[in-house]
Amino acid sequence: MPMVAANGINIAYDEVGDAKAPVILLIMGLGTQMIAWPEAFCLAIAQRGFRVVRFDNRDIGLSTKFETVPRSTSPPPLQEPWLRNRSTPPTQSTTWRRMP
Repeated sequence: MPMVAANGINIAYDEVGDAKAPVILLIMGLGTQMIAWPEAFCLAIAQRGFRVVRFDNRDIGLSTKFETVPRSTSPPPLQEPWLRNRSTPPTQSTTWRRMP
C-alpha cells in the first residue's frame, strides 16, 4: 500500500485509474478504513474516465496511529459573532436551512 508523509504522519492511500485523468477523492467517515469503499465501486468510477483516490485517515487502517491526541499548533476557531456579542441565540434567518 502506498504511503504519503505529511506533518509528521504517514497516510496510507490507494488509487486506481489513469494518472492523468481528473481525480475523484473518496473520503471515508471517521473511524472507517478506506477499504470500506468497495473495489468494484472504485473500478466503475475509474472506467468512466476518472482517477480514484481513497485513503485511511490518521489513526485508522495502515496510517499513523497516536496513543494520545497531538496538540494543535493552529489558533482556536473563532466563535460565532452572536456568541461573542449576544446572550441570545441567532434568529431563524441566521440558522442553517436545507436548500430546496
